Amino acid sequence: MGGILADSDRLQTVIVLDADKTLAQEDSGVLFWEQVRAASAEDEINSPLKALFNNPLGYSYTAFRQATLLYEEALGDVESEACCETVSSLIHMHSDIKDSCTWLAERDMSTQSSLPVESDLCGRRSLK
Repeated sequence: MGGILADSDRLQTVIVLDADKTLAQEDSGVLFWEQVRAASAEDEINSPLKALFNNPLGYSYTAFRQATLLYEEALGDVESEACCETVSSLIHMHSDIKDSCTWLAERDMSTQSSLPVESDLCGRRSLK
């Protein structure tokens, strides 16, 4: 989203959508940690997200900040980019959501200009 804000000299409307299990049937977090496990020598790496979100923190801001740290510590930048490319190739967006996002990106009802659509994922890295 930083690119959207950097390219504009005025405030702009942006639609931000939760990505996992909303835009697609697949859960990118589960797929990410499966890729981390496959790339490591350890077979015991499981998705830490389930344990994180199933504790007293729940789905709080603090829990999402902790999830961000987990993603950042899992892999280096190059490895993370490759992992995200693999995971993004496994995600199949629901057709009605894809159509809606395409329509929104092409046209903002009030200004007839494009309306950026971003997906919100845990971690500082994003799926394309």
